Amino acid sequence: MEDSNINLPTPQMLIKKAREETIPVSLRVKEGTVAIFDKMAKEAGVNRGAMMNTWLDYYAQNYSSSNKDNSKDIMISYLNSERFWKTISNLTSREQIYRLASNKRVELCEAYDVHALLDYYIGKDLENTFIGIMPQDEESLDYIHASNKIECDSNSYNTDLYVSFEQWPLITVLLSEYSQKYKKLFPEQVVSITPDMFEKVAQVCKQHKKPDEALAIEIKNILLDYVEKQND
Repeated sequence: MEDSNINLPTPQMLIKKAREETIPVSLRVKEGTVAIFDKMAKEAGVNRGAMMNTWLDYYAQNYSSSNKDNSKDIMISYLNSERFWKTISNLTSREQIYRLASNKRVELCEAYDVHALLDYYIGKDLENTFIGIMPQDEESLDYIHASNKIECDSNSYNTDLYVSFEQWPLITVLLSEYSQKYKKLFPEQVVSITPDMFEKVAQVCKQHKKPDEALAIEIKNILLDYVEKQND
């Protein structure tokens, strides 16, 4: 490929790309295109899939702007995708609670243990069924409680959101996973969820008592509105 003006990515660059978050997609390409990628992959010392993935990423990034920070676009795409609001809302309450265990941005009840949290939830223990979502500075926590009331209580230090037992698993997973994603994309931002946003969540929880896709979409729209205004 000495006569080409295009610089192929090195294997080291491909390894770095592979560590970034990816989404599986399927493509249908011409047979001749496959042959070209096979040749390029062999010269770069990688497999065809890695070469195709990297070239597609490069094209998209250059098309958008090589120096543009597309964190906002990624976050908007993430919130709008069914893998966020639909997939989570279709899990059972038990599955949603276990999903919390993989999120490093939350504090799991007093026992810091997902099994204890599940026991509290099943037993409807009002004193122990809660999680804390860490803000960006990690100096304080905003708490989400399973409760027999739906309301939001904010002060200068933190916010306490109270939702029903039925709503609690869905709300906690949606907000905690959004917060985790937000932290990765906007590490310099102080907060990912404001008191006003928690208040809006409480309002939609009062209107949509069932923890289903309809409620998940309402929550998604609250988060989306905040992200779309980011850095405007």
